[in-house]
Amino acid sequence: MNRRAALAALASLTVGVLALSGCAGDAAPVESSQPPSAVATEFSPPEPTKTEAETAAEKPDLCAGIKGVEGVHGYPEDRVGGYIQYEMRDIGSIEYATGETVVDDEGQPAAYIVAEGDALHGIADRFCTEAFYVEMLNSIRRTSSYTGTPGFSGVFQLYPGDTINLNRFTIATVGDENGVVYDYTPDIPIPPQQ
Repeated sequence: MNRRAALAALASLTVGVLALSGCAGDAAPVESSQPPSAVATEFSPPEPTKTEAETAAEKPDLCAGIKGVEGVHGYPEDRVGGYIQYEMRDIGSIEYATGETVVDDEGQPAAYIVAEGDALHGIADRFCTEAFYVEMLNSIRRTSSYTGTPGFSGVFQLYPGDTINLNRFTIATVGDENGVVYDYTPDIPIPPQQ
């Protein structure tokens, strides 16, 4: 090692020893003419994140006040399989129901056009009803709803562009599945159709 390298190593070692002795409190702090590289800021803890349930609880209930699906014994003429939805309300696009709503002359939801990514439970939630009721309203014109025996298949395959019926009086006249219009015999009592 040449003399210049040996002196540089010795100087580096001396600075290291002085720095360590400063940690023990033996040496006075060294003042620098350089400004500090970082400005100290006040510490703020991160905001706690909300759970999905907490977030959902804060949202207004857009379906409040709707008389939903109500069943009765026997099958009055205006019921679908003994059930009726007194009012449907479109609360607007939500997860799993982002398609377009078709309204009747009174401005009430009459049908729904399925969008990519939609699901039966999302459509039911969007219209403040139950999934089984939407399935009943579409039991004649969709293969995936019809079983041929009382009850339902439990499968409701949706395709973008499908028309989903939302009116108990148009079960036999509104709706399709993947561009095909089926015409099954109702396997449940339905009201007179328009």
